Amino acid sequence: MVKIHKKKNPPIKKRKVIKSSKRSSTSILTRSSRTKVNKLSKIKNYIMRNKIKTSAGVITGLAGLKVAYEVNKLRKNPHFQNLFSQIKTAIVRRSPITKAIFGELFADSYELIKIIGSGSFGSAFLAKDKKSGSTVIIKKMEVPPANRRLELEYLQNEIEILQKLASLKNNTYTTKYITHKYHKNNIYIVFSYDYPDTLEKLRKDNNLNQTLKDNIFIQTIKGLKFLHSNNITHNDIKEDNIIVDHSTGNIKYIDFGLACNISCIFRPGIGGFVSHPPEIIKRNIEPTVSGKMKLEDSKRADVWGLGVTLYTLLYNKHPYLPKRYYATYTTTSSDTEGDTDQIVLQKMKFIEYNNSVVDSKHNNILKQMLELDPKKRITMDKIHLSGIIPKSSRGFFGLW
Repeated sequence: MVKIHKKKNPPIKKRKVIKSSKRSSTSILTRSSRTKVNKLSKIKNYIMRNKIKTSAGVITGLAGLKVAYEVNKLRKNPHFQNLFSQIKTAIVRRSPITKAIFGELFADSYELIKIIGSGSFGSAFLAKDKKSGSTVIIKKMEVPPANRRLELEYLQNEIEILQKLASLKNNTYTTKYITHKYHKNNIYIVFSYDYPDTLEKLRKDNNLNQTLKDNIFIQTIKGLKFLHSNNITHNDIKEDNIIVDHSTGNIKYIDFGLACNISCIFRPGIGGFVSHPPEIIKRNIEPTVSGKMKLEDSKRADVWGLGVTLYTLLYNKHPYLPKRYYATYTTTSSDTEGDTDQIVLQKMKFIEYNNSVVDSKHNNILKQMLELDPKKRITMDKIHLSGIIPKSSRGFFGLW
């Protein structure tokens, strides 16, 4: 009879528990996550010792960042966020582009603090004024070649509007334009740095109490009224284009890349779809529709965009798009996960208002701002006279 020898299972190793007297931000991480943080620390130290001088070295550093940044558990950890920012800035400091900006173009004026954004629009840097010590934002964008005439016109239009805004008295509703410079194929626009957080970030982080929400409601209306009174429309009003002083609720509108002054050029498919009014979406469906748009039509589109933004602020949800809208909505997709323009137009008809969540006074204004028919939609002048803005905060002669 053959005896079968059973293999004994190896003893289960008990997981070591790392004890610490101080509960630091890294102590809440798993072992694998902590290892990734340590690797990031090494990358940071490697960069900070000026060892990265070649593009290959920068690519190696970025590859390490990409791997670590994909770890969801680390994204919300303050220690990781701070570390990631340091590494990113260290890499940017040593890039040829940054050396050209702060070593040549603004060598006598500004010193780089960190990079704060990058995307299809270009890049944005936080910098320090060497003379005054104040903080500024430098926005870098590519200058379109001569054969892209329309894009050149848009860029020139943006500069003109920024200069006009800077010249307006009592303008506390936009970031201050300081100067701009051309260097090779890029333009660099310098703005004042006012508030660090966008309305979107503060709302999503649940950092707004009712008092702040009420003041933001009033300030955004006053700000748009001020712009419209000076024949300027924004054309891309959304949470991400409004920055907020967290202590007071005061706001400033940013990003005037699609703004209009006196007259507008309709640009199909451009801008924030999350706040496009029905009349713009209908024009997007017909790509052949282009050309100039009347300033009054552009003002009505702004009112809709602000209505969407304020509804989202008060209800903490979009008025007609589902929670996943920012990831799945597309103007061309017909897949089941996305929302086509036709579907969105249907959803706009069923916006819900609840007086037990938001008081009837605010709901009444929101209903008029989110009126489907642009000709019936309330104007900023009528909102101003509706009583929603306290008389004490209307400014001299009730002009804003």
